[in-house]
Parts: sequence; structure tokens; C-alpha cells
Amino acid sequence: MFDEQLLDRLRSEVVRGTVSMRGSYEDYCIFKYSQNCVIDDAWNGTNRQARGIIFYAPTGRIVCRPFDKFFNLDERQETKLESLPDSSFIIWEKLDGSCCSSFNMWGEICISTPGSYESEQAVWATKWLREYLDSINKKKEFFELNTNMTFIFEGIWPEEAGNPASPVLNYGDRQELVLLSIRKHNGLELSPPKVDLYAEEFGFTRPKRYDSSVNPLSREMKDAIPDNEEGYVIQYPGNKHFRVKVKSPTYMLLHRTRDKISYKGLCEIMEGGESRRWIESLPKHMTRRADDILAELNQEYYSIFYAVEDKFKEARVLKKRKEQALYILGSDLPKSYTGLVFAMLDDKFNDRLIWGILKKEKRFQSVEID
Repeated sequence: MFDEQLLDRLRSEVVRGTVSMRGSYEDYCIFKYSQNCVIDDAWNGTNRQARGIIFYAPTGRIVCRPFDKFFNLDERQETKLESLPDSSFIIWEKLDGSCCSSFNMWGEICISTPGSYESEQAVWATKWLREYLDSINKKKEFFELNTNMTFIFEGIWPEEAGNPASPVLNYGDRQELVLLSIRKHNGLELSPPKVDLYAEEFGFTRPKRYDSSVNPLSREMKDAIPDNEEGYVIQYPGNKHFRVKVKSPTYMLLHRTRDKISYKGLCEIMEGGESRRWIESLPKHMTRRADDILAELNQEYYSIFYAVEDKFKEARVLKKRKEQALYILGSDLPKSYTGLVFAMLDDKFNDRLIWGILKKEKRFQSVEID
């Protein structure tokens, strides 16, 4: 598939700063939308196609065509619940791996991630795919299909096996390429049943597929995402395979707070009871430091709790509410803690009240976990 006009438009986007290019215009080059494009919300029909698309630039031939950029539910007007297509859809499990797209280069089967065909993930996935195809004796058949189509996978491999991305979710020792879809180089995507047939032919795993009658499409569906799952991808095959992501709130919190986090953010994790899952999501070398930090926060929590509890015990022996109030307000407790004593007296106290105070006290403090 040759598309010199698209190549020229992508070059213009590189000049604008909304797309980055790796490789050479004299050879193979790969295009990926830039961070500036994301921050400035500068999306258009061209840079949305720059999610790892690869050209052999001298001829303008497309050799790899992964998914175009697609967005989260409610992230843009087109993905608001009320704007979604009124047609049948498929709900897929969203895997927490690396997007890996196949292509042929210099007579070999290769894999690229969205930004590079030389990244550690791409190197691992290329090695895995070649060895796997050799093991089933289907490298020739795959190479021929790969000439005009891109197999789009999610690469799953653990940190212990060398994955530098350190996935948030724990898939154990699982290592494989899971087939998400297949896209022709002219941009047309194969139907899910056709992709299923190729998956069966080559023995590729497909993502978990949910029954849409069991999981009605609504804003609340994200709250029902099972543990150890990132979320869903909703695909509309009848609307040019339009897609929208629905991510678990817990996953998003864990992903956002893995390496650098404010103390306020840590208090939110503790408040939500997600501290253990957060620590388990961290790369192994960070877990001890994270444990220490959470232990420090717990210590501060109980320091407040016991100080407040002491005043509560002293105040509750007083018979009249006015006497109790005067005693509490005249005590040596910080003003921000007195409300906790009243909450205990009214049987309305809960852990979140203390975490709320700690969030305010520590809102300008940050910590690096490394």
C-alpha cells in the first residue's frame, strides 16, 4: 500500500511538533504523536494515525499500520456516552502490556511498539514471534500475510523476565503476544470473526470477550471491572471499528502513582484501602521504600487517632453537650482535630476523616519512590 500524501502530511506534523519521527526518510521511518500533541489537545485526522505507523519512505509504502489513536470514555466529545454509536458492540478485556505491531523489514518478520522498532519491548516481541512461528512451522505463511496486513498484539511479559515497563497488573510468568486485531495497510480492519480464524490458524490467544448483555455500556461499568484487570475496550465493528477505552479507577490510580507521588496521593491510596494493591503494582526494587513510607503515614494516622480518642474519652464523661464542647474547644488539640472528637461523640467517626486531614497537611509535600 503506497500513500505518499499521508507521508507528506505526517512530515508536516513533525514540523508542527505534534508528531515525532524515528528512522530515516531514506529508509524505514516510524511516526508517533508527541507529548505536545497530547498536552495541547492538538489532535487531527493525520496525527491520530501516528501511533506507530511505519513507511518505507523512498517509495511512500506503508509497511506497518497499527490502531489509530483512540480515547477513554468521556475524554472527548466523540467518546461521551451520549455520543457513542447506536449499534452493536463488543466488549474486550483491556490488557496491561505493550502494543506490538508486526511488519516485514529487510526480508524479516519484525515487531514495533508505537514509538520504536528498536525498543526493548519490540526486541523481545520480535524474538518471541519468530521463535513461536518457527515452533509451529508457519513463518512463511505469516510473512506472506504480513506483507499486506499488520497483526496487532498486546505483548505480555513480566518484570522478572526483563520487561522494563513493569506492568501494573500481575500476570504471573505469562509471556506471549495476544492478538487484538488485524489491519490491512490500506487502513481497513478485518472483522472480529475473521481475526478469530487467523488466531485459530496460528494458535494466538485472543483477549477475553464479555457478554454485552451482562455488562451494559454505562458510566457505572468501570466500577464493575474485576480485580487484576485494567479495564475494557469497546469496539463497534459496524462503525469502522470505532473504539473507546473504559479503565478501572483503581488501575488508573495505581498507574498514576507508581514512581512519583505526592503525600496527598498516598493518603488517597490509604483512604481508599488500596495500599497493598499499590505496593504489589510497583517494580520489586521500589517495594521496600514504599512500605517504609506507608508505615510512616500509618504512624501519623494513629498519632492523631490516639490523641483524639483520649479527648473523646475525657469529654464523654461530661453530662451536657455544652460542657463537652467547651472542654474540647479549650483543649490543647489542634483546631483541625476537634471536629474528629465531635464525630466520635456523635458516632459519626470513620478513617476517612483523619486521612482527609493528612491530605490537607501534606498537600504540598512530594516523595520519590526509587
